[in-house]
Amino acid sequence: MTSVLGPLTNIALALNLDPKFAKRPKEMVIMGGNVYEIGLLNVEGSSRVCYLEGVGNIDAKHTAEFNFGADPEAAYVVLERMRCPLTIVPWEATCFEIDDMEGKETDINNHLQLGTPLADYLSSVTSVCRRHYAKSNKQLGFVDEVAVAYALSSDKIVKKHRMLRASVELSGEYTRHIFNCNQCCGIYFRILFRGQVACAWSNKSTEDERPLVKFIISYRVELLEEMLRAAVKNSK
Repeated sequence: MTSVLGPLTNIALALNLDPKFAKRPKEMVIMGGNVYEIGLLNVEGSSRVCYLEGVGNIDAKHTAEFNFGADPEAAYVVLERMRCPLTIVPWEATCFEIDDMEGKETDINNHLQLGTPLADYLSSVTSVCRRHYAKSNKQLGFVDEVAVAYALSSDKIVKKHRMLRASVELSGEYTRHIFNCNQCCGIYFRILFRGQVACAWSNKSTEDERPLVKFIISYRVELLEEMLRAAVKNSK
């Protein structure tokens, strides 16, 4: 399985150099993009209306994720032209999962306290972010680790996923680089930044030949921490 943890520039270049590359990987897991937008969501089968806010990390008010925002055109090319199974770990999964019950009950910093060289290194490079989150009584959530864990363990790490059609917003002064998700449940309005992902939350058949993208929207926090502890403990 191919795991991609940064902007998709090299993958897009590979597709341009070798059209057959689209089917070469057995599966590709990507850490990047988002699964939510900003908008009102009419929940299917209910009169309840929810407000969804896309979460990004380019700046404090931006709803696009960095890896897709850094090279929106490359992200667009990859989602449009890859023909192997694609799995995306969106930014929201890394932000929200740590706030659920399992996330709150799991000490995800345990692997940083094992006293090995790798533990000390990881503790050092994450110290600023961990101190920032600690001010709000929160732990620093997992990000790239989720994608790597999926590449190693496949569905063992996944609690919940959705199969969606996805593309990347490229046009507009304020909509470039957002990962678009078209909610089948009834979005009343959407605000998309360039580089954000647009996903179609629908199982209805279309003429779109692109394969559905697997979005991991919930993962097993405790299992991921166990995998990290094992890796760090056995490091030299």
